[in-house]
Amino acid sequence: MATQAHPSHLKHKQTAAQNKIILHFYLSLFPPTSGSSVRAQKIAEAIKNTEIIIFSNTYDETKANSQCYSPFSRIIRYNPRSIFSLVYTLIFIIRKSPDKIILHNYYALLISVLFIKPFAKSLIAFEFHNPKSVLYAKRLFLSFFLNRCDQFIYLSHSSKDHCINYFRLCTNRTHSVSINGTTLSFSGQTQIIDTRLDKVLDKNPAKKYIYIAYAGSFHYWQGVYLLIDAFRNVCIQDDEYEPVLILAGSTNHSFNSKLNQVKTQSKHKIFYLGPLESSEYGDLISSSHILCLPRLKLIGTETVISLKLVDYASTNNKIVCSNTRANLEYLSHRSGTYFFTSDDLESLTYALQRSIRDASSQLNVLPIAIPSSTWASASKPYILDTKK
Repeated sequence: MATQAHPSHLKHKQTAAQNKIILHFYLSLFPPTSGSSVRAQKIAEAIKNTEIIIFSNTYDETKANSQCYSPFSRIIRYNPRSIFSLVYTLIFIIRKSPDKIILHNYYALLISVLFIKPFAKSLIAFEFHNPKSVLYAKRLFLSFFLNRCDQFIYLSHSSKDHCINYFRLCTNRTHSVSINGTTLSFSGQTQIIDTRLDKVLDKNPAKKYIYIAYAGSFHYWQGVYLLIDAFRNVCIQDDEYEPVLILAGSTNHSFNSKLNQVKTQSKHKIFYLGPLESSEYGDLISSSHILCLPRLKLIGTETVISLKLVDYASTNNKIVCSNTRANLEYLSHRSGTYFFTSDDLESLTYALQRSIRDASSQLNVLPIAIPSSTWASASKPYILDTKK
């Protein structure tokens, strides 16, 4: 059954004067544990004078006062397996008749086109988070329903070009690009290095260390296994400097096995810090010299400008990243970026070698924040054309 959340800060937002209503239908993973839910939170924070309602199948009432919920006027827990939850949802949306409904997956698309659009005067917008290849028959099926939407929102220009062609989307609809803003809380501190890494790193006072960081998930398509193998192939001839690979994030069994294997077979310094709080994440990024984004080439990685990519680009650190279309779109004009051929171990090893060499001559350069895309800009496609 669908349940409504009414923590104190949400009640306050509901009573405020609002002239628009935006509803996110079936956005999972709240509190945020993925890029899509963090993105929804940040965009909601940037939108003013608007009642924002979110349907989530993972809403945790024990964390109702969490800061991640504060941008929303109401959170409604939704059970996709329950017919009662579906009926409640449909009645609620039709009665509420929001100005715009943001869809986050194909399930919500089917429900909205079949049962909501005929009765509500809402504009329907579909947001492409992570496009995937589908069978031709399914692609035609989805194309039919997608073209009943009023607006499409993409996370990059690469995604826009791909999805219009792949799903044969109508060009007379509104097509909007919404590039992520940064989530990085840049402090310039080195707390991560000072309090955690120094405990396990047997430092040689005669050496200077170059920190190479990756923070994120360890799914195979992130390319972290390739990064570890490339780092092990790096040859440093200057005894004055030594590179250190720092990995952080939530692991899985496959990654743990890989890390244990590397520790017993490699003399290179590779350390895993575990999951990080947002403030620790900012400290790690700002105190590292080289940041890595080794994603493999898939449709999703080719077309999504990720949160991590924007965070990395909001500093003056060196960046080593694969040559996916999304990475090239966002970083091609940025100095201090080292592209390598995705999936190519030799190419990544060479990019690491070059970045380490260049970073070794700039170790005294202090990290600074530089202008990047903003959530205010990212939110614009959500608030345009919302009048009925």
